[in-house]
Amino acid sequence: MVRSLGPPTWFLTFSCNDLNWTDMIKALLIADGRDIADPEHFTFSERLLLVQRHPVVVARQFTLQVNAIMQFLKRNQVCLGGPIEDFWYRVEFQNHGSPHLHMLVWCSNVPEFSTPQGIAVVENVVSCSLNPDDPVLRKLVEDLQIHKHTATCKKNRQDDGCRFGFPKQESDNTVCLGPDEALANNGRFCLLKRTPEESMVNNYNAILLGSYV
Repeated sequence: MVRSLGPPTWFLTFSCNDLNWTDMIKALLIADGRDIADPEHFTFSERLLLVQRHPVVVARQFTLQVNAIMQFLKRNQVCLGGPIEDFWYRVEFQNHGSPHLHMLVWCSNVPEFSTPQGIAVVENVVSCSLNPDDPVLRKLVEDLQIHKHTATCKKNRQDDGCRFGFPKQESDNTVCLGPDEALANNGRFCLLKRTPEESMVNNYNAILLGSYV
């Protein structure tokens, strides 16, 4: 696909929030033969047990969520800065845990990111803001988009650094890096505008974060 379409425009990751999605808990309760009238009152331990009992239901519900978000992205020409030309994704189950998805997306009519117009697209599509104006979005960022170091951060590394590049470098402006600078930035070619307080915030798309919960 890269040979035919060129480099992808975006790399996206979606994770399954199986212990908190209301639709997921309802589906698990149905599979368990239980009442779904009040799914939000189940404890963490009860939800975890449901997930462990019904992994196929978790995978199926995640697939439904993925299908819904793909339909949304195909219809929405603003969310990713332009209409989707093509995409590719795969679903992983790391350490026999919950599913998550990695996706490459090719969009049409997106300017080169090294141009001022391209930088504007990046800033419209991707954010690392810790204090969005929307209080609902702010809570989502605080709950779901703060990086916390785990053993995975040290995987295949000879030093004490995080392989995901956290904490991120602060920057007064969003800039597109050259090849040498990108290599020093863990292969990431763009440095987002970021305050020191936002050094542990994952990059996110506000529209998708507000929809895919």
